[in-house]
Formats: sequence, C-alpha cells, structure tokens
Amino acid sequence: MRRLVLLSAIVMAVAGPALAQDTLPPWLGGLTSSLGQPPRRHGYASVGLGFDGGRGAQFEPDPIIVGGLGITKDLSNPVTSVLAGSVETFLSARGTVVDGGARAFFVSTALRLSAGIEYRARDDRLAPFFGLTMPVRRGGVFGGGTLLRAEFVPRDKGIARLSVLVPIAQPRAGRTRPRSDRIDVTVRPSAAIARPAGAAALDSVFVNIRAAADRIEDLLVPALDVPGPDPEQALAPLIARLRAAPPFLQPDTNQGLNIDATVRFYHAELARAFSIAASGERIPPGTSTSQGDTLAARARAVLLEHALFPFNRLLGQNKTDETLRGLSVRASGTFARELVALEPLRPEREAAVQYVFQELLTVIDAVRAGAARTWHDSRLLWLPLQLALRAEDYDTQEKIDRLVERAVGRSFTNGNRVWYIVNAQFQSEVIKSIRDARAYHVLWIHDFRGRNELGEPDAQSLRFVIDAYLDALTARVRAYDSVRVLPIYMVFLDQHYYEANHGRLWLDFLEHPLDSLPKLDQRFAGFRTRVRQAQLALRQAVDDSRLLQAEAAQYGGAWLRNQIKVQVNITNPADPSFWSRGLMPGIGIPDNVMRDHRKIVFYDVTEEDPYRGLAIYTGMGVGEHYTGPTWEDRAIMAQGPVLITLKEQARQVLLGGGLSPAEIPYPLRPRPKPDNYEAQIQAVIAGERGTGQNQRAMELHNLTGFGDKPINVTKATLYTLMPRGSVIKVPDSLWGSALYAALLCGSALRGVRVLFIAPSLESAPSAGWPQMALAHDLFARLIVLQRALRPELADVGGLIKTGIYSPGFGVQEVDRRFVAAYRNARRTPFLRRLFPLDTCVDHFMVVLAGQTAEPPAAPGATGVNVGAIAPKLHLKANFFSTGQGWDSLLTRPELCGVLLAYISQLHTADTGDVRARSDLLLLASRQLEDSFRAHLTKGQQQHIAYYLIVGSANQDYRSMFMDGEASMLMSGWSGIIGLIDFGLIANLSIWVDDLDLLDQLLPPPSGFHRRMARWIRPLL
Repeated sequence: MRRLVLLSAIVMAVAGPALAQDTLPPWLGGLTSSLGQPPRRHGYASVGLGFDGGRGAQFEPDPIIVGGLGITKDLSNPVTSVLAGSVETFLSARGTVVDGGARAFFVSTALRLSAGIEYRARDDRLAPFFGLTMPVRRGGVFGGGTLLRAEFVPRDKGIARLSVLVPIAQPRAGRTRPRSDRIDVTVRPSAAIARPAGAAALDSVFVNIRAAADRIEDLLVPALDVPGPDPEQALAPLIARLRAAPPFLQPDTNQGLNIDATVRFYHAELARAFSIAASGERIPPGTSTSQGDTLAARARAVLLEHALFPFNRLLGQNKTDETLRGLSVRASGTFARELVALEPLRPEREAAVQYVFQELLTVIDAVRAGAARTWHDSRLLWLPLQLALRAEDYDTQEKIDRLVERAVGRSFTNGNRVWYIVNAQFQSEVIKSIRDARAYHVLWIHDFRGRNELGEPDAQSLRFVIDAYLDALTARVRAYDSVRVLPIYMVFLDQHYYEANHGRLWLDFLEHPLDSLPKLDQRFAGFRTRVRQAQLALRQAVDDSRLLQAEAAQYGGAWLRNQIKVQVNITNPADPSFWSRGLMPGIGIPDNVMRDHRKIVFYDVTEEDPYRGLAIYTGMGVGEHYTGPTWEDRAIMAQGPVLITLKEQARQVLLGGGLSPAEIPYPLRPRPKPDNYEAQIQAVIAGERGTGQNQRAMELHNLTGFGDKPINVTKATLYTLMPRGSVIKVPDSLWGSALYAALLCGSALRGVRVLFIAPSLESAPSAGWPQMALAHDLFARLIVLQRALRPELADVGGLIKTGIYSPGFGVQEVDRRFVAAYRNARRTPFLRRLFPLDTCVDHFMVVLAGQTAEPPAAPGATGVNVGAIAPKLHLKANFFSTGQGWDSLLTRPELCGVLLAYISQLHTADTGDVRARSDLLLLASRQLEDSFRAHLTKGQQQHIAYYLIVGSANQDYRSMFMDGEASMLMSGWSGIIGLIDFGLIANLSIWVDDLDLLDQLLPPPSGFHRRMARWIRPLL
C-alpha cells in the first residue's frame, strides 16, 4: 500500500508540472498540444478464455486461458479498413500445461474477419487461424477501444477462444466518438386527458384536422423516393394521390393543388375545435370564437416551439418512435401551464381545451408515423412547419429570420463584412491569411494533398509549404524580438483524405521544419532544393533571434521545436471499436466511414475584438486538383462577430479527439468579451452603411457523426417557408437527397420557382457510377413530376426545373461564358420569363459578344462540344429570393453595374487585391439596392427577402447523416452577393424536360447499379 501511495505521488509530481505548463501561453514557456498524426502501427494486448478439443479420437474439451501481445500494420487506408496485417505472440495454459506460440494473419476491419496461421511451440506445427472481431459496445467492450474476438484454430479436434483485445499506447482509443448513435428522449409518465362530456361535437372537427394534416404532409413533403427502374410507373401512385381532391375542400381550378386552401382549412378547423372546447357549444364550420382563436394561436405557438422545432432539429439524426412522444409530454405541460395564465375557464372547459391540445399532438404523431412508413429512415423525418404556421407568419424577411433562428437554436449577427470569391482567388487568399496571422491560424480542410493523381508530389501543396508556412514562420521569427509573440499554425485534416492522398509527405515536414526534409526521389530534386532553401532561411532566423535563443536556454530545445512548427491534427482517427447498425440498412458499418468534410480557414478570431482576424468558407481543398480552368467553385470570406463560434467548433474537435481542456491551444481557449464589444459592432454598422459591408450572417456546422446537424435544419426550414413566388436555385455536385428534393417540390407546388442543377457526367467532380446513378434516378423523377403536374404548377406560378451543367468553357474564359449564358437565357422560354433583364444588359452583352474572339456556342442539345473543356461543378450553395425581391430587381438598370463589377472581379481573379475587387461588387450591389428600394412602398419592401448559403455541405445523404460540414448563411441584402453568379451557373446549364435528353447527359444506370446505389447511398 505504501508503495502504491509513493508511486501515485511520483506520478502526480511528474504530471503536475506538465499540466501547469500546458496552461501557460507559449511565450511564457507553455507547450502547444495537438492530436498529431496517426501511428503506422498499433499495439495491443489480448486475454481470453476457451477450450481445446483434444488430440485423440474423442472430443474432450479442456478449458484454456490465453494471453498475448500483438501489433497491426495497415496495408490499406486504415479508415476504409479493408486490409491490415497482424503478428501476435501468446502464452496459453491448459490445466498445468503451459504452451506458447505466435500467429500471423490478415485482418479486414470492414468485414470483421481475420485469417492466417498459428504456430504452437509444444507441437512445433502450423495450423490455420480464423477470427471474427465484434465491437459489442460503442467505444469498447469495457471502454478504451477494447474489442471482442472469437477465434478458431481447426487443429485436431479444434481450439475455440474468446479474447478481449486491449489497445496499448493508444490513450484516445474508444474516446473519439459519442457512445450513443441515436437520440433518446425520455417519455415521462403522464395521465391522458379524459374525453370530455359533449366531445361528439369535436369528433367531426378532428376528422377534418387529421385529413388536412395528412394532406399537408403529402403536398409539402411528396414521397419522391420510390424505387423502381421506370420513374413514371414509380411516381404514378403519388401523382394520383396529389391530384385527388380532398373531401373537405371544393376544388379551385385556379389554385393548383390547393395547398394554401388546405393549410387555411386546417387552421380554421383547429380554431373551431378550441372554440367548441372553451364554450361547450356547437360552432358551425368556417367560424370560431375570439376565445377559440386566442387558444388556437397559443396552441400553435407551443406546438411549434416545443414539438415541431425540437423534432425537426434532429433532421439527419437517428430517432425512435418515442422521440416525438417525449417532446409532446413537455409540450402538453407547457400548454397546461400557459392555459392557466391565459384564460379563466371553468374546470370542465379547461379540461376540454387540454383534451383538444392532446388530440392535436396525437394528429401530429400520426403524421410522423405516416412519414416514417414513407421514408423508412428516422433520419429523414421532417414535419411541415405549416402544421403550426400560417402563410402570414412567414411572409417577410424579419419573420423568416426569426423562424430560422428558432429552428436551429442559433442567432444571426449583424455588422459582418463578407466577400464573395471564386476558386482562383481561394488558394492565394489562404496563403495570404497564413502570412497575415499574428496570434494563430487554422487551416481546417478535408484535403491537403501529398501526391497528385499521377502519384507525384503535389506542386500546389508544395507552394503552401514554402510560400505560406515556411515563409510565414521565417517572417514571424524575424519579428519575434520586437513583437514577442509567435503565431500558432494549426492544420485540421480528416484521416480519410490524409491517408488517401498521402498527406504525410508534407505534414511530416511541417511538424519538424527545422530538422527534417520531405522524402522525395531524384526526379523532384528541384522541389527538395526549394524546401531546403526555405528551411535554411528559417534556421538562420531562429539562430539570429536573441529572444528565442534566450528562452530556449530556459525552457529547452523541445519548447523551441514546439514553437517553430505547424501543429498537425489528424481528426476522426480510425477506431474499430465504434460501429453503428443505423448507418446502412440491414448491416452495421464502422464510424470510420464518417468524415470531417469541413473546409474553413480562419485566423486571429477573438472575443476581444469582433473585427480581428478573418475566415474563409469554401468547398475546396489544397492541391493541384482544385486549381486551373476545370474547377467551378466559390468561397465566402468573412470578418466580424459571426466568426466567434469558430473557436468553439475547433475546441469541440480537439476535445472529441482526446485532448483535455488544459491541452487546448492557448489562443483557442474561450475569453471574456470586453464591455464595449457590442459598441464596436454598432460603430461598424453605423459607419459602413454606404459601402455594402454590413452583412447579416449565421455560421453553421454539421457535426461529424451523430451530433447536431443545423445545416440540414436551415435548408429544410427555408425550403419549407419561402413564400409563394420565390426563386430558389440549388446547384450541387452531388444531388442525391430525395428528401431535399421533396421539400423543394413541395415549395414549387405552393408557387415557388425551383431550379435544380447537377453536373453532366463530364462535369461531375465525383463521376463514379453510384453517384451518377443516384443523380439520374432523382432527376428522372423530378422531370416526371414537373411534366405530370405542369397545369397545377402553372396555376400557382411554381416551377420544377432540372438543369444539367455542361458549359464547354473553362472557368477562366470569362467573356465567352457570359455571352454563351446570355444567349442560352434568351433562347430558352422559361429563362426569358425568369430573367426579365433591363435593356442595358442586352446592350452590354452585345458589346461583350463583339469583343469575344470566337462566337461562343451556347449549351446545345447535348451540352457537350467536341474537344471542349468540361469544368467540374463543385459548387455547394443555395440561393433564395422572394418574388418581390426577384422580379422587379432584375429590371433595374443598375444591375449592369453589378454585372460589370463581377466580370471585372473574375478577370482579375489571379491578380490584385481580392477584397478591393469584391468591395466594388458590394458597392455596386448597394447602389442597386438603394435604387430598387426607392421605387417600392414600405409595405412592398417588407416582403423582400434574400438568403445565400455557401460552404462544404452537398445535397446528399452523406452530408446530411455522417460528415462534418460548415456553411455560412447570409440573410437580407447580404444574400444578393451571389445574384450574378447564380444567374451565370443557371444559364450555362442545359434545361432538361424529357428523359431521353437526360439519358444523353447522365447515362442511365443498369438495374443492378441503380439498386446498389440506393442501398449504399448514405456512404456516397
């Protein structure tokens, strides 16, 4: 016991100073911790029990105990877990007989299987070895990443064992993911409200309410996700159901499918139910009492806040049948509490009112159950917000903003500065941000390529290594004696892409820039020379710094090396102890398939000053793959209070990866805001009105794995709530989410004009047959739906249009692209109507066409020109405008100024000051806004609304369910920044309304490919 106490004291004495040192800033001797890079080999111990069947003619099993040590080396990407090799040594005891041996075998974590050979010393012979690994519990059988392995050796009568595998020197094993893979909401016991006397009068009302609620679900979330090779046959039942007039409404041939009338009827009947309950009298259809209206309004508010919003907030996460019921208990309690304060009612009337609310919750749960039968996946359940909202509740920018905030549980911030940049500008802006950082810099990216597609060292990544990191380190070391602070440079990179694209090549060097060199063969001696020269300059700067040398003498060489490096954090490390049955239908899948797909760059963001530092949100990575004329992508560069949540998100990743709170890098730790924080923001808002740099924005993150998914919720909320007449454009490289498509189709049936845009096979960044099969399957159904419901869509002014992006021009051919887009817009009837441009645009484009060297061919019947460049559409963005904000805006002559500013920005994408060019675009946009608003009444201005979402999240199930994603949502005039660009993308697309043309642009999959793609789509 005394020895144990002494040992504990020694451990505390050793660990204590290290912990204290971690809490200090680096310039006072503190060390910066990081997750580092994963080891190439993994050690483990094993201990197990089993039996040996004996060696004679009879099966005579004897118990055995076995223990050993092993090491595993990955032979493929450890994240995909296809193949690894293991070697183990072991000792076993059978009674008093002790034996030893070794085994060597191959392991497939993805299949959970092991196979190889086992050698036992007493027999001096080899025998086959087979194993089946079972995670059993998320995070490990006993925690800590421990696994259970069933083993069998077919020697003599056979040896069977059950062993526990315990990771060695892997302190983060079993700690990098949540222990639960679903959302459990406890259903508290509650007494049901008894059916009140005279409830017969309510029965017919609730028949109508149930029918209307089911109809709202059918119309606003139409069940597009119907399997089958023939889209017309697959959707025939849905189309017939949508066209069937409900019994509670008189059909109105001028209102399409009567969605607005159905929602009004639902809310009217709800008010009538509360009127009957409160008064105890019969109320004729179509009427209600003022007291009933008040109670219905309160019921809608409670239903929205305590049932619909919390349930929909779980979009993309696993739920149970009890989730909504648990929320409903809380909603009932809130309504009962508010009812007491709201209306003085007799006890029997109060009970009747509570009964009506209880029945309303039962209706909502029935809608959920119907949706569950339709979508067959709890992650895809979305309850239409119209079950608690009327059209007048979301008809202005301010109202929609408030609803979005409540839906996601986050707030917009004002006073932000935002710049819209194209892919050519992204790479140079990231390098500039690394050089500009003074306190810290985070490159949070999904891809930092070590080698390009040819297997050669990636030249663009080398540019980052030398021109960004080494140059920045050298410059900051040279300035250290005067500024006395070195920036902390951090890279966050998901292990999947790190392994797949050989990121270790450059990151090994960046972790040890003073005393290592990248391993390059002689063909790339020039690369090695460049690195060596930059390294020598850095070493010289370190040697010349009197302050660094003095501090290194005090704190040691390890402290110095910790300061002069890039802190590498490889996130989501492969961990076979995390397995979920809910990821794929019918089978379990390891969490390793989940990735952090976020692409963010930020530096010096702090609570002390909302305008210090900057961030970039993008869909791009670092490497040659993301540059040149064939990459079509965009990014948002931002500054202001919206960015402060980035530090919190970074901390979550590091804590989830296994760092302790004391190990969080010093500049990422939370700081108190100064008293004048809000005053700083208000001063910027007041001073920058004329420049256009007063942007309203919200930062959003889908957490990797089973965490919150606010990007999903934001998209679904806007798809559901954009008012009739609005325009929504959704270009995406991976259109695969049938739920998103259903919500957008529901909006179109209300009268919203929706443009779906996907790349052709030639323009798809991910052109594998599974991704293309899903896109073809979905777009075929959209074409069938819009053709079948063309009259109904026309009645309400709605559009469902499917565009295939295939321009035939490189992204750097600016003038040719704009002229081609203009010609396509003028010859395509629906585009002419959708883009009612002022004549100044016509004159401008005629002049531009005359200056173009070759008359460009607009996208043709197939959209593929012989020998043409096929830019890869990698854009992940959504644009929204209300009808009042769209139709009149495009007729303004000031639009030409915005067009000219954007074309100028594109022409100078590789040169000049990006922010200055983008500011000119903002200024032109502000002039357009001022002129536009001056011609509108105050009432008309209230109905103008814009939104823009830009980031890393695709329109597919992987982004919805599994991957970490980041997006920036801009509200109000901030969203108009993408107006011209989204018009360009739309008008460079081929608009397809028949299946034959779709088959030319997206080759139809075989039946096998279609079925396989549907089955594995969460993984694509």
